[in-house]
Amino acid sequence: MTTPIPLLDIIPETAEIVNFGIERGDRRMPVTLPPELEQFIQNQVASGKYASVDEVFLAGIKLLEERERLYQGRFEELRREIMVGVEEANRGELFEAETVITRLQEKLQQRRIQGEQ
Repeated sequence: MTTPIPLLDIIPETAEIVNFGIERGDRRMPVTLPPELEQFIQNQVASGKYASVDEVFLAGIKLLEERERLYQGRFEELRREIMVGVEEANRGELFEAETVITRLQEKLQQRRIQGEQ
């Protein structure tokens, strides 16, 4: 018998745990959920948004997969930007710290203004 795999790492100590299973063909993956998440899943199915518990889980996993893909892309972008900075520093193209901080603050302010629009 397979031991249920915790779906969440953070579960309040006082939470009652509900065992759940996701079935796909001949594969079954048991998961452990707190009652609030079980109720949320059941509500999603009852609302008609999803035809089954499996569909709710698949939608959630797809969102997680997309988020991870975006984070990885952003990580690679930051790595490239850092390498550009390292190469510039190696060539002696350095800026005063105050100048860099001022430019970063200006960029942040511009992003905040754009986010409010």
